[in-house]
Amino acid sequence: ADIEDQIRRMLEQFGTVEEVERSAGEGDFVSVDLEASKDGEAIEEAMAEDILYEVGSGLLVEGIDEHLTGAAAGDVVEFSGPLPTGFGDRAGEEVDYKVTIHEVKERILPDLTDEWVDENTEFDTVTELQEALEGQLADAKLRSASREYSEKALSTLRDQIDIEIPEGLIRAEMDRHLHDFLHRLEEAELNMQDYFEASG
Repeated sequence: ADIEDQIRRMLEQFGTVEEVERSAGEGDFVSVDLEASKDGEAIEEAMAEDILYEVGSGLLVEGIDEHLTGAAAGDVVEFSGPLPTGFGDRAGEEVDYKVTIHEVKERILPDLTDEWVDENTEFDTVTELQEALEGQLADAKLRSASREYSEKALSTLRDQIDIEIPEGLIRAEMDRHLHDFLHRLEEAELNMQDYFEASG
């Protein structure tokens, strides 16, 4: 499923949209005009014309997806909802929305063929692409498992071992960090006083 999702996302980047004579569903695109008002007064900065919006993406205003699902070209839907972030002090303010649907468009994906893979990726065939993605996924899972194992191992050690680090070791580590820091200052042609003045 992970490989299929990755391939679908690749295909979507090369997809097109075509107008259809039906109601909109999740994943479809709609061309809409958006209006917003408060107590009958239009909110100019929340109005837009001929927006191409993907139904189900949740990227426009809260609540719009449920009203666009099942709507068709020529429909007008009205609902109330909060102004989204980006409206400063008015963000979250409850307003009335009016959405006019002009067109419903369906996403058309290219066919996954050896020819398409050869033309649009660094691979020659569908099999090569799938094997490469499987390898990347396996590497990512291995790295994640390794990190998780290391974190659990360290946590277990911390819980089981109660030791007191000698002050001499702590001082030696502090001296090493200070030496490295002074060396970096020298490379930048600065001294400690310059650093203190610059950093406050």
